[in-house]
Amino acid sequence: MARQALLAEKVHRAMAYDRKTFKDRVLEKLGAALMHFYKVRLAELNRQTKWVDHWRAEVERLIYDEFETVLVHPIKGKWDRMRAVAEIVAELRAADSGYRTVAENAVKRNSRLRKANNRLSNAVENEFYNMVQEAANETLRIDER
Repeated sequence: MARQALLAEKVHRAMAYDRKTFKDRVLEKLGAALMHFYKVRLAELNRQTKWVDHWRAEVERLIYDEFETVLVHPIKGKWDRMRAVAEIVAELRAADSGYRTVAENAVKRNSRLRKANNRLSNAVENEFYNMVQEAANETLRIDER
């Protein structure tokens, strides 16, 4: 029995994320969620609702399933997960125009539009990051500490 516990601990340590891997996984999930979120908002803005439910479901899956799963995955060492998430959010905000462009191109392609109204307000961006912050706080139980 002790041997199995030792083996389980060894496997657990081997599977744990280091800080770089953790940040890579967070970026992967949040970047995809941001793109889908912008697609939802742009499609609604352009009255192209065919794909909205699908894209909205993707946002929810990426934030509330995959991102939260990354947050609770075992980590190597003792470092602040929320600080790492904040660093990724800053990276995403810096690359925001690229995500908006990709979302606009997808909406135009899927809706066969020549030109899309692509004027998303900053409130839309803030809405997304509020969702991310709430998910992270709930998952890591920040408000209970």
